[in-house]
Amino acid sequence: MSEPLTADQIRDEMAHVRRDLNLNYGEVVDNARDMADWRYYVRSYPWAAIGLGVAVGYLVVPNRTELISPSAEELLKLARKNKLVVEPKPTAEPKSSVGSAVFNMMASMLVRGLISYVGQKAGKTAGKETAKAEQREELRQSPSM
Repeated sequence: MSEPLTADQIRDEMAHVRRDLNLNYGEVVDNARDMADWRYYVRSYPWAAIGLGVAVGYLVVPNRTELISPSAEELLKLARKNKLVVEPKPTAEPKSSVGSAVFNMMASMLVRGLISYVGQKAGKTAGKETAKAEQREELRQSPSM
């Protein structure tokens, strides 16, 4: 059997354990920080990261829609079966030309300018009326001689 440890030996041993624990604590913190950082995995396992990115992209991107062109007979069967009513396709509006776009822009500018002008005139008129009303009020309140 081994000899029992003295108090000084136990203290020395505990001090050694504490030193090791402090050194190991720093390593554990660094390792935990690395494990929580996604860049660590990309640097350490680049091919796995590329594969994971491809797999996620494949799952996220929807499948192509498949266009089916049924024959006229199949359409008639489906229409009778489901009581389908087909309405004619509305005609598309003709595209506007550059000239009409310029005309629309000029007309819009003209309307905006007219609205601005009318607003300014109305503001001036209202201001003058308010000033006249204030003058009349002052004349009424002033003592006559």
